[in-house]
Amino acid sequence: MITEILATANKEKREQLLKVIENYPIDLLEYQAKQEQEIQDLSQQYINEGIIPRKKEADALHVGLSTVFKIDYLVSWNYKHLANINKANRIRIVNLENNYTHDLKIITPIELISYES
Repeated sequence: MITEILATANKEKREQLLKVIENYPIDLLEYQAKQEQEIQDLSQQYINEGIIPRKKEADALHVGLSTVFKIDYLVSWNYKHLANINKANRIRIVNLENNYTHDLKIITPIELISYES
């Protein structure tokens, strides 16, 4: 999310991340207020269920956005809160309970490279 990049405290890191968006063909998602509320509600449910800690709200938003937009892969180095099988299973359960049937896979960059081989 561009908002998360803009909130990066380290100026050099923030500029590097913004250059990635500028230099590579990355599509940014645009969504309506209804979808934004849907993402917020789903993200809050991940937090309320104890899947993602409240202090990691941005992670919950990433998962919610990926779920609502039926994105196939969410790539993260965050083994503790995202890229682990236990969290993925609990997220899948919440998604199914809310009629989101698209199978979001939360993987590491290394796994992504393996998928492309």
